[in-house]
Amino acid sequence: MGRKKIKVRNLYREWLPDGFRLALESGRRRNEITSMKMSDIVEVNESPSYIKVEDQKVNQIRNLKDENKKFVFVPITKNLNDLINKLGYEEYKKDKIDRFLLAPDIQDKRNRVMADTLSRGF
Repeated sequence: MGRKKIKVRNLYREWLPDGFRLALESGRRRNEITSMKMSDIVEVNESPSYIKVEDQKVNQIRNLKDENKKFVFVPITKNLNDLINKLGYEEYKKDKIDRFLLAPDIQDKRNRVMADTLSRGF
């Protein structure tokens, strides 16, 4: 009897290193990381100050909608500022074209597929 060959899937995506770093710098959950947008970054004195992130888990558990939703405010540290600039924040400020922080090209199934890939890739 021969041994069964197991096909190994390549889970690497080019956005994974930035996703891991965004997770480490922000401390947010995987679904929240994949949902962050450039427009969520709030500036104070023309400098990025914090990211307003929807607390998706709490909102889902409590069934909170629209104006009752809970948000978390992630302070932008020097390292996080470097990362958001690498992800294109300066370009966003010029053009005001809203897009996702992480892998803006991907539009479909962000919360499910991307979040699972982020978790499995780790």
